Amino acid sequence: MAGFFSVSDETVCRDVRQLAEMHLVRKVHRGVATLHETMESPFQKRIAEQHEEKHQIAEICSELFPDGTTLMLDCGNTISYVARSLAKHKDLRLITNSTDIA
Repeated sequence: MAGFFSVSDETVCRDVRQLAEMHLVRKVHRGVATLHETMESPFQKRIAEQHEEKHQIAEICSELFPDGTTLMLDCGNTISYVARSLAKHKDLRLITNSTDIA
């Protein structure tokens, strides 16, 4: 980890010890492990909520834009549905700052 984070071995040991004392990680042989299951991110949780409504919104939005359109899409869980629906278009240019859509 020291090489990956460009810090000394002592810094890694100290930081891991502090995280273990805070009960955020568990020290294991030559590394650390999480104490808890990975939590679902708020984005992942929200994208699964109201699935059918978001799908319907996406289909309506997709029909609004003809092939050859250039669109800029912001980030958001409903916009992710819209982006997937727009994938059936030909010659559509999308610009986004969303890693989920890109």
